[in-house]
Amino acid sequence: MDALPSILKGSLFCLGLLFSVSSSAQSDLWSLNLNANRLYIDQDVDERPEFPGGKKEMATFIDDNLVYPLKAREQIIEGIVKVAFTIDPDGSIQDPEIIESLGFGCDEEAMHLIRIMPNWEPGVKNRSKVSTRLVLSVNFSLE
Repeated sequence: MDALPSILKGSLFCLGLLFSVSSSAQSDLWSLNLNANRLYIDQDVDERPEFPGGKKEMATFIDDNLVYPLKAREQIIEGIVKVAFTIDPDGSIQDPEIIESLGFGCDEEAMHLIRIMPNWEPGVKNRSKVSTRLVLSVNFSLE
């Protein structure tokens, strides 16, 4: 029975990662969907924020650190939690908030994941680092 959480943890797929970003000066968005490989870039931001090591490292970070909540496993709850947060010019993560809830402990786990993330490379506009708002969709799947 002790192996069950490890099996479930290892089976989590971070395929539902979706980022939406806007500079603090603009409401235009760019988004990245790792499943569909679609990228929409806000032309007002010269460089988008990046997780240290890029998309693959972020997927590894999520896979290594996300723990499927017991309450959600028991109720066979699957779905997506969307968490909005800001990457400040120093790369730190600020103001995380749930914007799409799943419940059953999944919201808290998604927030925990955001809070333990390392600093990002911030967005850049006109050669200056800028605050950028992101939305991360965290996929909870029991497959």
